Amino acid sequence: MVNAGCEVVAGAGSAVGTAGLARLCQAARGARPAAREGEARADAADVRRCLDGDDEAFRWLVERHERRIASLMWRFSRDREVHAELVQDVFVEAWQSLPGYRARAPFEHWLSRIATRVGYRFWRRRAHEERITTVPL
Repeated sequence: MVNAGCEVVAGAGSAVGTAGLARLCQAARGARPAAREGEARADAADVRRCLDGDDEAFRWLVERHERRIASLMWRFSRDREVHAELVQDVFVEAWQSLPGYRARAPFEHWLSRIATRVGYRFWRRRAHEERITTVPL
């Protein structure tokens, strides 16, 4: 999210300047590691509870990561309805794949990889549908 904000500021032609913008973005990023560390612990606990059958824990995972996933999926489709379906597909696939999560990387990274696969799958399916509908007779 911080990068997106920095790009917006840079793209707005502000008088902050490149060096000032870099310091601003770096300071904003520097505030995140402690929050992410606590988030990673909460993710690990919620994943364990999900695997033990606690559906409420998965809801907490969704709430914690929904904004990041929605932001990532916006890159794949700018249509609001399609976007909402893609975000939902990511979390459905995550739920189905949760027993295979090995915690070798942070949950956020694992979820982002699922989101990327869902997005590329959407693009491939859409391209295939466009080829089928545009075949000359």
